[in-house]
Amino acid sequence: MARHNRAGIGVNLLWVALVLDGVATVLAWHRVSPGFALARLPILAVVGFVIWWFITAEVVAGRAWARVVYLLLTMLEVLTVVGISWMPALADVVLGPGGFGGLLAATKLVLQVAGIGIILANPAFGTRT
Repeated sequence: MARHNRAGIGVNLLWVALVLDGVATVLAWHRVSPGFALARLPILAVVGFVIWWFITAEVVAGRAWARVVYLLLTMLEVLTVVGISWMPALADVVLGPGGFGGLLAATKLVLQVAGIGIILANPAFGTRT
């Protein structure tokens, strides 16, 4: 497989992770307000989604600084998930009952780690700064 194709797979993984983040945001909104009331929109989740979207778009555009920021944010998210897993009571509050939120978060995180890893392993991808 050519280097460019592997970088394309990494980019696709980042976009799929972003879609899962959007799904998690909608599910969080539904958990807070079953009728999707605009007054109960989870603002922090929406802002987080917009930030991830911007960083992902910049990574795909080939910005070197965005790859570094994406890597740092992903590492921070890994540390957060590890910290939550050590406190089961906090996991129920953050991820919600039933575990689907946890599965969604874990899948998203695996895709982020794999995607940024593939992109960083291909130095020819995105030479713009």
